[in-house]
Amino acid sequence: MITKLLSTLSRFALPLLICYVVLITVLSLVSLHNLPEINTGHDDKIFHALAYTVFVIVLFNFLQKANVKSAVWIAMIVSFAYGTVLEVLQKVLNTDRTFDIFDIFANGIGVIIGYFLVRGLYKLKLN
Repeated sequence: MITKLLSTLSRFALPLLICYVVLITVLSLVSLHNLPEINTGHDDKIFHALAYTVFVIVLFNFLQKANVKSAVWIAMIVSFAYGTVLEVLQKVLNTDRTFDIFDIFANGIGVIIGYFLVRGLYKLKLN
């Protein structure tokens, strides 16, 4: 089942990446109110970590399909850098959103989780 899912993701790598980048950009730069809450006190950080975990996976999927060497490392660097740029843009472009260094840390945690998931999924695919 996992190999079938990975195969399907691979076929739609570019459209999936484009849609995800647009989604993460819009969600990062528009004013968001009335979002569902988990009520952990750290919901925002959990959402950041989850978003960048998925970003690494989606970007890796695209880079792997394009036969880019060091795809996982490039996916990690690009995802983290993009998240940092979006965080700075929140401060510069938006009066309703603020820059938060802890959001960048949460993005980084998500990137690291994404790395381990990619490694694990890739090993499953090889077996």
